Amino acid sequence: VFGGKMRGRSALLQLSLLLLPLSVRSKIDREAVVRRHNVWVDSAEELAVLSVGNGNFAFNVDATGLQTFNASMILATQSSWGWHTSPFPALGSEGTPFDNFSYQIFNKTDAHGRLRQVPYATCANNSKPKCNWFYSNPHRLNLGQMSLMINGKQRLTPPDVTNVSQSLDLYKGYIDSNFTIGHGCARVRVETAADAHDDTVAIRMRAPSCLPGLGIQLAFPFAASSSSASDWHSSIPGSRHSTIVVSNTSTSTGGSVVLSRRLDADAYFVHCRYADSRWILSRNGPHSFVLLRSSSDDALQSPSEVQLSCKFSNGDDVEAMQFPSSPPSDFTDTLR
Repeated sequence: VFGGKMRGRSALLQLSLLLLPLSVRSKIDREAVVRRHNVWVDSAEELAVLSVGNGNFAFNVDATGLQTFNASMILATQSSWGWHTSPFPALGSEGTPFDNFSYQIFNKTDAHGRLRQVPYATCANNSKPKCNWFYSNPHRLNLGQMSLMINGKQRLTPPDVTNVSQSLDLYKGYIDSNFTIGHGCARVRVETAADAHDDTVAIRMRAPSCLPGLGIQLAFPFAASSSSASDWHSSIPGSRHSTIVVSNTSTSTGGSVVLSRRLDADAYFVHCRYADSRWILSRNGPHSFVLLRSSSDDALQSPSEVQLSCKFSNGDDVEAMQFPSSPPSDFTDTLR
């Protein structure tokens, strides 16, 4: 009897909910619910790292809305396909790296009750370099770093950035960063967003006229198995690490560059475009580029806004061969 009463009450409750007016049943303000969990940052702390992404791609930032403090923080750009495998030590001319290991066999039963033999590689009878290779490969790639620079040379540090007001809008999925450089004459604003459908990050920066040397550097490290996924300091020969400019075009409204990146046997493409003819992209290192305002007087007399978006594509993807004809979306389209 008790169970019958409970079932009757449950059915009555469900019926009453269905009979509620639609305006009452749909009163949840989802935007307000999500936005009450927005994240705010008010100082250039080393551990204050925010991210934008889409589940397969992630770009994390510091208080500048970019990856400026990379010397003291772990800041990276990563994707689900971005992996690197180091050359196997002393492989020789025969077999594969996995032929060099001993295997212990485990008898396992799968979800369907079938018995399977699962081999598990061990380091028995192998040298330490080979074992280290086995446990650290493959490892994730840091696809690239975007950072603020002064005159294309001086990297900003946390003490250089003051009056920080940064927010992560969880509903729109973008980061709005406002700050002052030193005791600067005006505030800088950087907005950061990731595309919902592909591996694109887009930046919109408003630079005051009193900081004509303020620019954005795009740099590419070699791979590493550490948590930073980056090796900025080792001297890697060009045969193992290269950044080739496939195309570099400029128009009356901006410009674009397509880069081919190779790290050992792994490769990917980077297609960047910027939307302001008063800004110029130039190479400032073997694996780095800087986007700076033109030195013409007219360009420096007023504040300038520049949009920079970069799309990353797997080098093993057939569509990557058509990469130059598939430019990344601009900031406005990325934010939609």
